Amino acid sequence: MPLSAPPIRTAFLNKDGTVSQPWVKWLQETQTIVNSSLGSVQDVRQANLPTLPASSAGALYYVTDYDHLMYWTGLAWVWAPGENGSGYITNFPQGVNPGMGWHVCDGSLQSKLNADGTLTQIQLPLMGVAGSFGNLTAYFRQ
Repeated sequence: MPLSAPPIRTAFLNKDGTVSQPWVKWLQETQTIVNSSLGSVQDVRQANLPTLPASSAGALYYVTDYDHLMYWTGLAWVWAPGENGSGYITNFPQGVNPGMGWHVCDGSLQSKLNADGTLTQIQLPLMGVAGSFGNLTAYFRQ
């Protein structure tokens, strides 16, 4: 059954700043549809990423220590749709820390998450020292 939003003239916010009841109901129904279609996402550290049975195809796991979303095909782990994967370098403005799953290119040995959920050790290039690109710093996606 298709889900239709409240009529266009229905106020999204009440006068007190809270979301109006018709929109609350619509958002809850939308979340239910998304969860039943995609399944809920489980948080897990890479070391605890399970091998699932084929009947669990479609399971989504968020690998918290590498900040990646994985999808179980029924046979193997792969990057979830929309997931950019790992193993690439991006420049960020100096002083910006991109957070979990990124490491400054400082010449150190680091782990990167592979599409199958395993880890590979990789020697990072020495290029991300602050100031090496003017106002940019290079980070490796783990």
